[in-house]
Amino acid sequence: MVEEKFPEDSRGPDAFKYALELYLRAIPNLDAAVDGFTYLNVVEETSTELHAVGISYILPSSYLPIEAVFKFEDGIVRYRILVGIDDELWRGFSDSRRWKAVYFYATEGTQPEWTWDQPVEGRIEGVVGAAVQ
Repeated sequence: MVEEKFPEDSRGPDAFKYALELYLRAIPNLDAAVDGFTYLNVVEETSTELHAVGISYILPSSYLPIEAVFKFEDGIVRYRILVGIDDELWRGFSDSRRWKAVYFYATEGTQPEWTWDQPVEGRIEGVVGAAVQ
């Protein structure tokens, strides 16, 4: 699916954003529909783990911070997803302030300047070719 949408660069940054969006849509208990990323930073990537932080449009709300950690092992993907809450605090930030806050959280490990909703954790079994890279 990713190769069809990005035949010229199926491993590039836009293809990765799209693939992550598709993966997040497959999470059964995630009560948020992800619809594209305006910012995405890979915090850590190994052959068995992927940790990414970004800002995504979450339907039906708005652009919110999102953090995703996937661990791959023996055909099982364990995941932990955090989505920011669309509250007065987050809505009070300008677009620039939102971007900077998420950027520094992802790259510098600063404390989040927003409130996370409850984490969504689980696992998906029977994944073939789950290794990253």
